[in-house]
Amino acid sequence: MNLEHLEPIHFQAIFQLIAGKTTKQISKEINKPIETINEWCKQPLFKNALQDAWAKTYDDAINKLAGVAISAVNELECIIMGSDVSVANKLRAIEITLRHGEKIKDYQLQRRVEVLEQLNEH
Repeated sequence: MNLEHLEPIHFQAIFQLIAGKTTKQISKEINKPIETINEWCKQPLFKNALQDAWAKTYDDAINKLAGVAISAVNELECIIMGSDVSVANKLRAIEITLRHGEKIKDYQLQRRVEVLEQLNEH
């Protein structure tokens, strides 16, 4: 049984999988046998939609963190520039800033590689 297209019930299952629910829980909520949900999970169309939903969820979380990061960097800047802050705390703030900056660069590079790989596939 190959899925030709996804229906709302498939998206319900996808959203619940992303929310961390088990196939047993999903089965009860959407009133479908566990075997049906397991079969959906094997279908390329469903798997691709699930993967896309995971990627979107991850990207949304990263974007939210990026917004918070600006506030965090401003606070770290205050610590680094503060005259009443110990040298040890300033160094720790600098270390945190640099470490997280490196992680952001790694993430951006990873996303660029993924885009290039997708372009290369087509």
